Amino acid sequence: MATLRRWWWIPAVLGLTGAVLGGLAGVSAPKSATAIVNVQTSLPDADAVASAQQSALIEASSRDVMQAAAQKLGMAPKDLSAETEVGAEVKTSFLTFKATDRDAEKAARMANAVADAAVEARNVRIDEELKELTRSTSVLIQGQPLRDKSAEEARVARLGGQLADQQGQLLTQSRRLAVLQSAQADTAEGPSTMLLVAMGLLGGLLAGVALALVFGGRRGQMSSIDEMRRVYPELEFVSTRELPTLLSMEAGDVDRVVLTGVRAPAGAVRNLVEPVAAGFHAAGREVVLTEDLAAFQPDATGARPRAATLVQTPLTNAVVKRTGRDEHAMLLVLVRPRKTRFEWLDEYVNSFGDRVCVVVDG
Repeated sequence: MATLRRWWWIPAVLGLTGAVLGGLAGVSAPKSATAIVNVQTSLPDADAVASAQQSALIEASSRDVMQAAAQKLGMAPKDLSAETEVGAEVKTSFLTFKATDRDAEKAARMANAVADAAVEARNVRIDEELKELTRSTSVLIQGQPLRDKSAEEARVARLGGQLADQQGQLLTQSRRLAVLQSAQADTAEGPSTMLLVAMGLLGGLLAGVALALVFGGRRGQMSSIDEMRRVYPELEFVSTRELPTLLSMEAGDVDRVVLTGVRAPAGAVRNLVEPVAAGFHAAGREVVLTEDLAAFQPDATGARPRAATLVQTPLTNAVVKRTGRDEHAMLLVLVRPRKTRFEWLDEYVNSFGDRVCVVVDG
């Protein structure tokens, strides 16, 4: 956690960057617009409707339809075909024409153009079939006329009736197409911008945390007192130059001071004796230096000693807890910039009491 507190700006920057990139991706992501065409049929059987739908789907996906739509749009047929998908909705008589492009307006135009071309192609085919019926019937009427006028009139009437029946049957089974819903740019679908922003933010944060842990693990050394205060806002940090002033202010309530350090040499910890003693002397109190923890005991009668006791000892959790139980004791913990690592101090931070001061060497 100390590493993350120190390098918090890495996840913050990467998270913000990921959110911005996600937003840009959402704005520029391809949009899909869909037109819906109905296959008009009077067939009541579901299988027959499905067969009619599949037949219309094959025709709507043909090269001729794509070429007609591409010509209308001024595009190459292969480009239009690559960006357009013609499909059939299951258990309905609907065909869908979906076009995809970064420009929603263009996507809607492409979908509508292909849908209109499919409708037009079906209408043209039906008209041609009707014309062919009419032509073939006309050939029969004019080809072998009967000599008997009444018989000829009856034959022509019969052929005319057959033509009408065939035309009606053709129109009934023709399965004309009709645009049910045109594609609209404002309803074009695409990836959710907010979802991409959230994913970018989360991805950036996770990447930032991983990078901070790796980078912080390699550069986990304390560098300055300001950085230490930022990482451990709940702790009190002072420099060795400030010790005399601090101890002169605390001398009236502190009788025992433990001098220790976070993996610091004994000589470096011993250098704290002089500024600590100077603080007590400024308050009119003497000091006694010892390394005997047995001497670190309050008076059995509860009387306050005239001289303050300074005890130099290695830093352990037992020492931290023992000092914390003594209301007249103070713990001074030495750390050295560019030598002490954050994780070393983390071992004891949770055990520190109220009267603990971290002394920054230098």
